[in-house]
Amino acid sequence: MKKFTPFAATVLLYFNTLALFAQMGEIRGKIIDKDNGKTSLPGVNVYIERAGKQIGTFTDEKGNYVIKPLEPGMYKVQMSMMGYQSVVKENVQVTSDQISFVDASLSEQTIGLPTLVVTDYEAEKPLINKEGGLQIISSKELSNSALMREPKALLATFSDVKLAPNGKDLYIRGARPTSTVYFIDGVKSIDGELNIPGSAMSNIKVYTGGIPARYGDVTGGVVAVETKGYFDVLKEYNLSK
Repeated sequence: MKKFTPFAATVLLYFNTLALFAQMGEIRGKIIDKDNGKTSLPGVNVYIERAGKQIGTFTDEKGNYVIKPLEPGMYKVQMSMMGYQSVVKENVQVTSDQISFVDASLSEQTIGLPTLVVTDYEAEKPLINKEGGLQIISSKELSNSALMREPKALLATFSDVKLAPNGKDLYIRGARPTSTVYFIDGVKSIDGELNIPGSAMSNIKVYTGGIPARYGDVTGGVVAVETKGYFDVLKEYNLSK
């Protein structure tokens, strides 16, 4: 019988940690002075909030900030600095292994000027996807789509993705349907199906190329789905009341 040595335990912990961080996202951005030539603002207090928990940081000398690692979900981002109007941006979507860019321009504070609140904020997406071959459907896009109940039909609206005549199989970059692999919250689907309603999905990522190594040896494409967390569902329920 093989013994489970401390070294083996350390290696296992290391790879488990890597897998955990692979499912995390981050928020970063740049804050500038809106009224003074759009110069960078160092020392701005930036903190995020989700489910009553807060994480904070400060902008550096170039006005940049980074907050990570973050679990996928919806966050509220607040920027404040003495002498400036505070800015709050709500409903910022964070997805795994992706960067959500949240920039802001702060105006000098005047008497009676309230906090600027953006209630439905769409995090900036980079014009060029450095990973290549990755397309994302956000939670907001899912909820606003008439195809929410038919996720595969919605995926077929992407370039390089085609829906088979049977309405069930997907062809990614011309590969056979059996070459497409599905992952739900990082776990591979055994039967090759999504098997969850569109209303339970937080976001969908489709890799048509440049597939990360963590998904294994895939010859076609990868469809990675993240489901909504407890707090996301609770928030939607409260908004619907």
